[in-house]
Amino acid sequence: MFGKPACSTGTCRKGAVLGDGIRMSRKWERMVRKNTNVLNKQRKKLGQKPISSASSDETIRFVGRSWFFPLLLVVFSLLFLLTTYDLYNGDLVYWVTGALYFLLGVFWYFVRRPFLGIGRNQLTTRRWNGDQTIRPDEIDQISLVPGAIIIQLKAKKTKMGVQPVYAAVQSG
Repeated sequence: MFGKPACSTGTCRKGAVLGDGIRMSRKWERMVRKNTNVLNKQRKKLGQKPISSASSDETIRFVGRSWFFPLLLVVFSLLFLLTTYDLYNGDLVYWVTGALYFLLGVFWYFVRRPFLGIGRNQLTTRRWNGDQTIRPDEIDQISLVPGAIIIQLKAKKTKMGVQPVYAAVQSG
């Protein structure tokens, strides 16, 4: 019948998703990928930086710096060392405990950095229990307020804030 999709659900055909849920046909997607490859070869010959490809796994990663919790750990270790010295009489376990809290704070500051990964079909960020991935259909709204970006989620009505101190790091 005329006007009906090729399958009953209307989702059998796969293609790239543009804004507002509009899908790009596979033929158009192949043509864009082909033209991007041709243009990148020309730019490579001229010594210019290639334009971004149309691959689905390309992600832009914004990396930040967490400072509150590491500072809390370092202050706790220093207070522990200063206030309980007489109680433990400088025992080895006392020094090891203080040093490990201090090293945990330093580790948290330099190694466990928060990030926001923006991909073609997902947002990824680091939370306390690991990485959290959000698909576009789970986002209710994105608001820009002075000093931060607020991402409102649909299901839980929770907010995910992103501070502007993130530096862009290209991965892929």
